[in-house]
Amino acid sequence: MNQRRFAQMLARVGPAWAATMRLADPLGLHRTAVGLVRGTRPTMRELLVRATQVDRT
Repeated sequence: MNQRRFAQMLARVGPAWAATMRLADPLGLHRTAVGLVRGTRPTMRELLVRATQVDRT
């Protein structure tokens, strides 16, 4: 993520969240966002459905 886009994102999110995000590394934010969009295989829902040792009561 380049500096211009990072600055645009900070302007969009508002002052409280932007203050927190200024402390974060832009590359780390990008990697997290990519991972969240990509998701997991199997999906988190499938993992939870397969979990047999979860107390469901």
